[in-house]
Amino acid sequence: MGFSHLNCKYYLYEIVQILMEQFEICMNALGSPSSEGIMDNILHYINHNYTDNLKLETIAPLFGYNSAYLGKIFTKQVGESPAEYRKHLL
Repeated sequence: MGFSHLNCKYYLYEIVQILMEQFEICMNALGSPSSEGIMDNILHYINHNYTDNLKLETIAPLFGYNSAYLGKIFTKQVGESPAEYRKHLL
């Protein structure tokens, strides 16, 4: 099935289902990044921009997270809060 089947659908849920299936196919083809890979990218960003006034509210959207969630996963994976991590770099 592909996007050509969209024109014969009448209900929104049918269209959404087709789009979700196509999105999943695309993501599987690209390979979705692991949370560790994303955290490596976040750490790289912080390590190279630590002299700026970094805040979770500005970093989180760059990586597709909200600030509260990023704070939780950062602390869980790194073992300290982003603010504590940044203090070691200053």
